[in-house]
Amino acid sequence: MPRDGHIHFTKILVCCLAMFAAQAGAADPTYDLYIANARVVVGDGKVLERASVGIVDDRITWVGPDEGGSGNAEVLINGEGKTVIPGLMDAHVHILSSDHLADEDSLNAYMSLIVPHWLEGMLLHGVTTIRTLGVPIRESRDVKRGIEAGAIQGPRVLTSGPGLTSPQGHPAATMFGQYPDLQRRFARVASNEAEARAAIVEVIEAGMDSPLKVIFEGGEPGGEPYSILGTPALRLPRELLKAAVDEAHSRDYRISVHTHTYEDALIAVQMGVDGLEHGVVSEPLPDDRLLEAMLERDIFLVSTLRLLEATNQLDDLPVAAANLKALHEGGVRVVAGSDTPGGWTVPGLNTIYELRLLVKAGLAPSEAIRAATYNAAVALEIEGDLGRVRKGLLADILVLSGNPLEDISVLHYPRYVIKGGEVVRGFE
Repeated sequence: MPRDGHIHFTKILVCCLAMFAAQAGAADPTYDLYIANARVVVGDGKVLERASVGIVDDRITWVGPDEGGSGNAEVLINGEGKTVIPGLMDAHVHILSSDHLADEDSLNAYMSLIVPHWLEGMLLHGVTTIRTLGVPIRESRDVKRGIEAGAIQGPRVLTSGPGLTSPQGHPAATMFGQYPDLQRRFARVASNEAEARAAIVEVIEAGMDSPLKVIFEGGEPGGEPYSILGTPALRLPRELLKAAVDEAHSRDYRISVHTHTYEDALIAVQMGVDGLEHGVVSEPLPDDRLLEAMLERDIFLVSTLRLLEATNQLDDLPVAAANLKALHEGGVRVVAGSDTPGGWTVPGLNTIYELRLLVKAGLAPSEAIRAATYNAAVALEIEGDLGRVRKGLLADILVLSGNPLEDISVLHYPRYVIKGGEVVRGFE
């Protein structure tokens, strides 16, 4: 064979070998973790009955039919008979509980002795993201930094910081009326529009997370008496709520408002808020005005049924559940929140109980899961990273035995809890 023909043949051979190698590499990619042939509940309503999930570093890089990547995976999970769902989110918790606090010393002790264990318990039960409300700015920063640095094992934490209320409102007067030092840390009070705006600016500039919280529950001066936790309480004037909402929106922040009555919820929505915490708890919905206003502005509802059950508010529970069902069926986005106070019961279980109560209220199990995954992510403005089992998103995933779409109680027993691609709980 002439030399130039030999060179030509060699080039062809090298190209073919390179092509075969590339094809082999494409057909057999490398993953840090691979879940093979599971049911995948994406989180946004889609279900893949037999699919695999590949993870590299902290991101999902494959969701779909098995592509042979299991052979090169550092960690392989057999998904046969199992269900993969996004990590759960609880959009309304309190990492600090006023029941255990009286002064700065008790606050510091609580932060060092109770909070880390409470957060770890949340994560091990499959709650990979929480939003905590009504927490002082310093403690909010400490918890977030501890989680991010790995000093605390726990879920991802978003914190709204201290909530805005009236000087005679909840929780300033109801929970912390006897503890003025703590009152100034846990709440921001406003008596005029300038103070309301300043409180919002302070919390935003301190780096707290959207949506911020405003408390809009209580009586009005000269009106019918209204008590919260046995203490007379006055509601923040509506013009102050409007000022707070306008200030937050001007800085691209959302406001979600604590309400209990129909009047409070309707006024809050009319003032331009972005979400309701609790919603209407103490009375049936009398008409469709609230539903229509929430739909018009795409306002979400954070559920919090579990607190009513756990604190034996059994007269309010069926009312709140019926109202939630009506708003959900009307098209309102329901977001799961347990209102769990820090140090109270077994952390993480209340989130699962909340989902069970949503199902009992009339949501399908798939809708309850969506409330604690994609819906929560949208409300918290993190849907670009979390809330679904989707290529490119952060790998916060639960692997469950059985099918939670048929039995929501399957959530009680996560076989694997994965946060950011790392298995934090796992057993076969």
